[in-house]
Amino acid sequence: MARLLEFKKDNWHRNLYDHISNIIYPKINNKRRNIFLTGGNSIKSFYKFWGKQNSFKDLKEIDFYFSDERLVKFNSIHSNYNMTLNTLFKEGIPNDCKLHRIEVEKYSANDAAENYSNIIPQQIDLMIFSLGTDGHIASLFPYSESLKEKDRFFVHSESDSHKFKRVTASPVLIKKANNSLIIVKGKEKKQVMTDILHGSYDKKKYPASLLRKSDWILIT
Repeated sequence: MARLLEFKKDNWHRNLYDHISNIIYPKINNKRRNIFLTGGNSIKSFYKFWGKQNSFKDLKEIDFYFSDERLVKFNSIHSNYNMTLNTLFKEGIPNDCKLHRIEVEKYSANDAAENYSNIIPQQIDLMIFSLGTDGHIASLFPYSESLKEKDRFFVHSESDSHKFKRVTASPVLIKKANNSLIIVKGKEKKQVMTDILHGSYDKKKYPASLLRKSDWILIT
């Protein structure tokens, strides 16, 4: 059952920060925690806010991963890795934390996906997503072949409606997460969310339906 949380736009950064903190603190079983980060414009301002918090700078034993990446150079404005370096990690990666990027420059999309699949941890504590206007998450696009994946954690993805070839988390990996949340900003995306939670359960049409049992964060 999905949990819908409504955060007001003038305070949503703080509310989302508190929500994430409740998930990743305290550390359980003395194991490193693993968090998957999303790309997209909706999350940028939150990453800037989160990265400035003293509690973020003091984080320890957390491994950060990405849910998807475009096949562009690592310093491209279209790179999710580069975006996080300029927002969440602008003041540096916290001590004893690691940022695992998807290395797309040296390899084909399929090889990059396979390489990243090989470093995925057994336990995923949190996956963060943002909702696309067409109902996509990560780079799982409507009616794409990547939605059919049954074995691999990461796969090659592309769409006529979106620029660049991609490497994306598969449905297999998304279902593996202990916690996941999806950010919804804007009237158009709110309508897509409503269709998913109260109407269509068609994962082909709306890949975000994979998160039907997750926390949905509506920014109003």
